[in-house]
Amino acid sequence: MTRDAATARPVEERPQRLHRYAGRLLASLDEVTGAGVGGVAVGCLDATEAAETVLELGRVIARLEGLRLAVLAHGDAIDLARNVPGPATGDTAGWLTATALIHARAAHAEVRLAEDLSDRYRATADALLGGRIDAAQARAVVQAVNRLPDWVEAEDRARAERHMLEEASRLDAVQLRAVGRRLLEVVDPAGAEAEEARRLQAEADVADARTSLSMWDDGTGTTNVWAKLPTSRGVMLRKALHAIANPQLADAIPRTDRTQPQVMGQALCRLLESLDPDDLPSSGGLNAAVVVTMSLETLLGGLGAATLDSGDRIAPGEARRMACAAGVIPAVLGSRGQLLDLGRRARLFSKPQRVAMAVQQGFTCAVERCDRPTAWADAHHLDGWARGGRTDVADGVLLCGRHHTLAHHPDHHVQRLGPGRVSIDRAPRAAPLRH
Repeated sequence: MTRDAATARPVEERPQRLHRYAGRLLASLDEVTGAGVGGVAVGCLDATEAAETVLELGRVIARLEGLRLAVLAHGDAIDLARNVPGPATGDTAGWLTATALIHARAAHAEVRLAEDLSDRYRATADALLGGRIDAAQARAVVQAVNRLPDWVEAEDRARAERHMLEEASRLDAVQLRAVGRRLLEVVDPAGAEAEEARRLQAEADVADARTSLSMWDDGTGTTNVWAKLPTSRGVMLRKALHAIANPQLADAIPRTDRTQPQVMGQALCRLLESLDPDDLPSSGGLNAAVVVTMSLETLLGGLGAATLDSGDRIAPGEARRMACAAGVIPAVLGSRGQLLDLGRRARLFSKPQRVAMAVQQGFTCAVERCDRPTAWADAHHLDGWARGGRTDVADGVLLCGRHHTLAHHPDHHVQRLGPGRVSIDRAPRAAPLRH
């Protein structure tokens, strides 16, 4: 525990009573514990004796810690580090680090606590010396009162210390620290409210200055997003994503083999897809709609990739699904690259048409035995618009997100079953050619 325990002055040569007491106490402990745990008569104690011994030793430890801190404060006051033999350590904390094998940070904290107890917190020091609190509780009291603003008067600080000591009679150190964080409310409720308002405004200003968002593509079809938001905006985003990720929704995000962060990522995608560009500010006369450029062959079910207005390439099935979304403008090219169609309004079903289809389908997805509500559904042309299909109720159905994705998948086909009812089946694979 110490580097110089073997060189301490013999007890009989110590003129000061406290110095002699420390040596005799250590010698007494050696008599009891010198043979190790096996040599201590612990096994002879019954339950009552064991309980009393544990509690009494705890009080002994607390009182000794109080005594040790009092001596440490005195040693610091008389410049102990410069007046004892040993390495040049500069100050008391450095001496503790070198001789008691205490980490430098902990040594400085001990010296500060010792000074505080000696100079400003005598009631707490007396409670520690009397064994009514332990060192951790004493530290919690001192730190809490030290954190009070400078404008708190000495009388109120003394009242705050008394309040913390009263709480220490029934709370442990962790609970006491929690009480200490709200100490100003006890001392000066009105001042505490104003102080909290100042603190929160300062935090809000810092959060606003630190707000940022970065996006970068990793070249594998994935965009990475990193953001730092004020807490209030973070709460708004979290609540929106949790609502979309609710597993109780009929059109819930599939959770098989997905971690919670992956589910939240899917929820963010759904949130983005639900945005109407017309509700967002325009730039250069254009709204925030994404333009998807694809060939007529791709729109009709071909395998050609499509291109976003950002220059990124996407899979044909994804392009066909996006072409039905309100936030997307499909640009369809002919075989020679000429623009055949640019727009979305004529291709999208109106709100009255969606209501009519929902009523016809019984307010559930048009696929047989799917009970997901039409409120979360996408409108889909049964006869593709590019093939001459009309944007009317007779040629449209409302499909949940999962079935809408399958409807545009090249390995699946949609079959009419009746008004407002369809099936989506896997298309049979073509037989291999035989030579």
